[in-house]
Amino acid sequence: MDTPDPITRLNAALSGRYRIEREIGEGGMAMVYLADDLKHERKVALKVLKPELGERIDRDHQLPVDEAEEVQELGT
Repeated sequence: MDTPDPITRLNAALSGRYRIEREIGEGGMAMVYLADDLKHERKVALKVLKPELGERIDRDHQLPVDEAEEVQELGT
C-alpha cells in the first residue's frame, strides 16, 4: 500500500482547522506550507517540523503530564 503524500497526511490531521494548499518553503528542521485557516477565513503559513525530527523530539523530550496540562492552560 502506498504512503499518502505529506499534504494529504497533514490535511487529514488538521481537518476542520486548516486546509493545506501547497509547500512554500523548506529549512533544515521544518517545511512551510500555504494553508487556509478555516476558522478565521484567511491564508496562513504553517511551519511543520520534519517527521524524522518530530519522532526524535517525541521520544527524547516528553513533558510529564502535569507540565503538559499547565502549558495547555497558559494557551487558553
